[in-house]
Amino acid sequence: MKIHKEGKKILFYGPITILILIIIFFVIVSVRKPWEICVLVAVTLGVIGLLFFYRHPSRRVVPDDKSIYIPADGKIVACEKVVEKHFFNDERIQVSIFMSLFNVHVNWVPATGKVIWKNHKDGSNYPAYNPKASELNEMCQTVIKLDNGDEIMITQIAGLVARRVVNRKEVGETVKQGEELGIIKFGSRVDVFLPTSYKIEVNMGQPVRAIKTVLAKI
Repeated sequence: MKIHKEGKKILFYGPITILILIIIFFVIVSVRKPWEICVLVAVTLGVIGLLFFYRHPSRRVVPDDKSIYIPADGKIVACEKVVEKHFFNDERIQVSIFMSLFNVHVNWVPATGKVIWKNHKDGSNYPAYNPKASELNEMCQTVIKLDNGDEIMITQIAGLVARRVVNRKEVGETVKQGEELGIIKFGSRVDVFLPTSYKIEVNMGQPVRAIKTVLAKI
């Protein structure tokens, strides 16, 4: 399993930090106080935890132009009809995936198409499971026009701990089902807005895997 490029600095500076602490505590100072051991252990576990968070598994998708795949690992926390007011201004099916600190935080493109609209805005840091997060937290909204003319929106939302949403797709770019969409740093949420004619294939509370679980049938 590889490390996402957003975590490469951690991969470089983390071991260096640990080495410096070892030199300070055990070579220069030459003492073995409990608090020093605790600091070293805490830093080591922190670096390991960050590397775990930035893991980037390789996943193969079975291309299916009749299916919308789940774009993120996590759990379904919302599935309902809403009026989407940022782009569509009409009724859509909103499906929300909550990503805990233990989930993979890379997001994938759920269906092949063309990016026709993108909006990134800064905001607050409500817990990702809080309904206010969908409107008030930092987010990046990406609208993809599918090959059949339908349009879907993927909204990456920062959470209580998350401080940055990364999405490098650009308007006018053709994206393929299963390729990387971006990453949300730490606990967060992804909302997907679909046409009301789509048949939803997931249930509330269901654990899901990106590019492996079918979200909806066209």
